[in-house]
Amino acid sequence: MSVSVSQVFLTSIFDFRDRHQQRNEFSFDLERQWLLENFSELGTGLPDSDEPAPEAEPTFQVTGEGLWYLALNKNLSVRQYVAGHADTPADCLELLASDKDVLVRQFVAGNLNCGSSVLQRLSSDSSAAIRLACAGNQGIVPDCLLQLSKESNPAIRSAVARNPAASEDTLRILASDQDAVVRFYVASHRQCPRQAMIMLAGDSDALVRQAVARNPLAPLPALSVLSADRDGTVRQLVAESCQAPPSALDLLAGDVDVHVRRGVAANSGTADETLKRLATDPDLLVRYLVAVNERRSSGLSAVLSRDSDCLVRQAIARLEPLASEVSLALAADSDKDVRLWLARNRTVSAQALELLAQDKEVSVRQAVADNESVSESALEILSRDPDVLLRASSQEAAIVDEETLRSFALSPSSFVRSFTAANVQAPSDVLKELAQDDSVEVRVRAAYNANMHPATLHYLCRDHDEQVRISVLKNRHVPMAALSVLASDSDPYIRLLVARCKVIMPDILKRLAQDDDLWVRRAAASRLIA
Repeated sequence: MSVSVSQVFLTSIFDFRDRHQQRNEFSFDLERQWLLENFSELGTGLPDSDEPAPEAEPTFQVTGEGLWYLALNKNLSVRQYVAGHADTPADCLELLASDKDVLVRQFVAGNLNCGSSVLQRLSSDSSAAIRLACAGNQGIVPDCLLQLSKESNPAIRSAVARNPAASEDTLRILASDQDAVVRFYVASHRQCPRQAMIMLAGDSDALVRQAVARNPLAPLPALSVLSADRDGTVRQLVAESCQAPPSALDLLAGDVDVHVRRGVAANSGTADETLKRLATDPDLLVRYLVAVNERRSSGLSAVLSRDSDCLVRQAIARLEPLASEVSLALAADSDKDVRLWLARNRTVSAQALELLAQDKEVSVRQAVADNESVSESALEILSRDPDVLLRASSQEAAIVDEETLRSFALSPSSFVRSFTAANVQAPSDVLKELAQDDSVEVRVRAAYNANMHPATLHYLCRDHDEQVRISVLKNRHVPMAALSVLASDSDPYIRLLVARCKVIMPDILKRLAQDDDLWVRRAAASRLIA
């Protein structure tokens, strides 16, 4: 009868850790021989020679005591597997650190479970590969890294410079290293000393200077120096840095490189005076980035609301809050999309909504009707509009018996079917049929009905008409599965409405926080913070 691996490893006689720790001297070969002589049947399936082992890992998962058992195996590949295993205990790694095989010791040196005393011993190993693995291990003590920073091998010094455990003294030494790759990693390090970073801002290698500019902890003097750098990428990185001083950003606002000016326009630390200069930049994207910059003043919004390009004006129309005079100006804009985004804006003035309620485009008037901030005067205008759907208009319908509602649902008149779809007394099976109606208005009313079954709402969230999908979102019983689908909707406005939903799962918000649309990302991020 075969013995399972789990049974073996739970047996006290296989407590190899204790056997190792209770002896002053430990003979690897003798322990292996003892194991093979007394319990050879338990090694079935494990190779007992130095022939290469199959590439596939064992089908069973081993931890703790099981890894100790495998560590005593004669096959090199098995011991290498144990040395690199994420669950190998520290004392087992201490045993393998004395292994004759270089690869076994190298895997031990790179294992995050390896103890600091073992790493200290291995950091003096004759093999450069083992010392390199030690230099990259985050568990190594700073003193060992300091010693390794004096290695002649640049790869080892680079590994030290990348290691988060490197001390300021070590980084200070490596900041003057002759190898540019080493200096690059020092400049990128979060613990890089202030003076070292200032020195590296004047480095002869552009990649090193770029690393300083990219480091979020770069000191102001370093960024000031880099703002006048001859390399365009360096200046762009400074322009995008939240730590850049306003004086440096003001200088970069006049840069000949358009990518640099775009970085300044998008930087939340850019002063309003600098943004005003960029608001008249010949590059469209620069002006657009100024428009969406959260630091821009209301006066600057008014200037950009008259921009020659409709994309800039659309960006202003989407801003919340939006000043009343800007709202009125955009309500008369020649571009339909500008007026549409304005009609969707929750902070648009009542006067602007009244103007938009009379817009020539039905989509704009419909957006006014759907706006949660719509005024009574605007609703009064829209109530006489035959092309606009007021979603809640029939929710308070008079009591109608079920039989009548069923007959209404079969009416050839879309008006009658629409009335039925909006009636909260309509049975769920009737609403399910109306959810597949040819009339958009009927489907819109059905999707908004509070009595609609969640499964049908989930079906309607894929409707080809955006007004139907909006009604699903506005339904107070919208299921989370439907929100998940609508979070990937092609319409950025619908994704924005999803991000604003009062009840929503964090994982959906996390997806929306990575959305292509800036306003969707901001709405989702603010909800996640809240």
